[in-house]
Amino acid sequence: MDIINAKIVRRLNANWMRIGWSTVAEAVVSLCGGDSDSPPALAMDIDYERDAEGNPNYEKMTQAVPTKWDDWIKLPVRKGDLSIKTARGEIRAPTVIVCPRYAGMPMKELRPTKSGIKMRDKNRCQYTGAELTNATFSLDHVLPRSKGGKDTWENLVACHKDFNTRKGNKLNKEIGAKLLKVPVAPRAIPVCELITEIRHPDHQNF
Repeated sequence: MDIINAKIVRRLNANWMRIGWSTVAEAVVSLCGGDSDSPPALAMDIDYERDAEGNPNYEKMTQAVPTKWDDWIKLPVRKGDLSIKTARGEIRAPTVIVCPRYAGMPMKELRPTKSGIKMRDKNRCQYTGAELTNATFSLDHVLPRSKGGKDTWENLVACHKDFNTRKGNKLNKEIGAKLLKVPVAPRAIPVCELITEIRHPDHQNF
């Protein structure tokens, strides 16, 4: 595995909330850089209870200390740690970094994907109310594409495949169909709600 270019470093804001990912190389740049208005990031020195052979028990964290780069490079590489080779020798690769002056939370506008429409409409046909399965789910363009309909939150709804086939490229009023509710775009959500993947055992605690 190419550790230095692996996007496995979880970025936290000053309140230790998830705000994104970095490669190990990008994280090292953040740890070394900065100025008076935007100081360098801090690497999280994380440790766990260990057995007699030094293997970590990732279910039992014992410390999490934000650490400056000059101190970080002096830390030992322990059993289970990822490491990178530098001119100074082998050093521990960071897996979680903190941006000490950034307390904000980026917001993410969601795109109208199939899974997004399915979630918004609670996996129910927006014409009949029937619960949908993977086999019966389809996306309906309220205003058909052939009549200028776009792939937008306001023009896409979950629809039973059979109903969608019957509707074809007709307008709802042409077939007497009526939506159960007006489709709208969901609110933007904090990116922390989207960053849930565990790419390293250290991430389960942050």
